[in-house]
Amino acid sequence: MASTRRSDYPLSSSQERLWFLHQAFPESTAYNITDVFSVEGPLNIEALADAINCVVQRHDVLRSRISNIDGDARQTVVPNISFAPEIIDLSNRDESEQIVMV
Repeated sequence: MASTRRSDYPLSSSQERLWFLHQAFPESTAYNITDVFSVEGPLNIEALADAINCVVQRHDVLRSRISNIDGDARQTVVPNISFAPEIIDLSNRDESEQIVMV
């Protein structure tokens, strides 16, 4: 059976407001949310990336972006996207630099 899933959707009113603000102030980071996690002990980076990729593949919203389609802002779902973590080796830095760089 062929898939009948759509590839684009209209924006909600909240998304439209954020899209408008982004058009007006593209360099603003006012709505960015950051977080830091500390991991002690060995970390299997490949397993972490695989787990994140499984979650992203399962949920369309995590693969969605806002695109301009014929002058109209629409959510488009990217069929496949892959998370590949950037690895920065801090082992040759002293402890104070390691804390600041993370």
